[in-house]
Amino acid sequence: MTSPLDRLPPSLRVRVERELLPGERVVWAGVPGALGEALPTLPLFVFGIGWSSIAFTFAGVAVASVLAEPSPKAMQPGMGAFFTLFSLPFVAVGVVLLALPFYAALKAMLTAHAVTDRRLLTVVGGRWNTVEARSADALTFLQRRDGKHGRGTLRLGLGMERDSDGDPRAVEIAWRAVPEVREAEEAVRALAARAGRTI
Repeated sequence: MTSPLDRLPPSLRVRVERELLPGERVVWAGVPGALGEALPTLPLFVFGIGWSSIAFTFAGVAVASVLAEPSPKAMQPGMGAFFTLFSLPFVAVGVVLLALPFYAALKAMLTAHAVTDRRLLTVVGGRWNTVEARSADALTFLQRRDGKHGRGTLRLGLGMERDSDGDPRAVEIAWRAVPEVREAEEAVRALAARAGRTI
């Protein structure tokens, strides 16, 4: 009999096993698809292409004005350096926008979601090195969206909290592009039922 942990890469499997409590058993585990995590960032990436083309052009002209020979018609001394420094934040924003899909894909490859017989786990390796554990008592709703080849998105409601204005808002997390999403849904529903929750 194969373990649900067999779906995970060895490094993530070790990380998940290290997080298990004594006697805790993994019912379902999976790694989100890199493309599925990167897709929501594509609009920002497309915007970043336009933003970066303008920012990089402006920065290039500013740097060229600093490096060029001074001429009588050139701008005031020091203005080229000022415009170069002024353009740096815009260039930095462009670089971040262009890097978002790659960042999301890399983080997805280093993430494992697991449903145990006691709780929900999300383990992220690499430089993020984080663990998020949620008990079944926190579950308020569950929504599944099927994708291709058994992958899909599982949205998990985790109660309510108050925002900065004091208004209530739902707390939810999304496990995007996870494999065997129906199995994941069944495992979460079974976990909630054991905790006396109907979702």
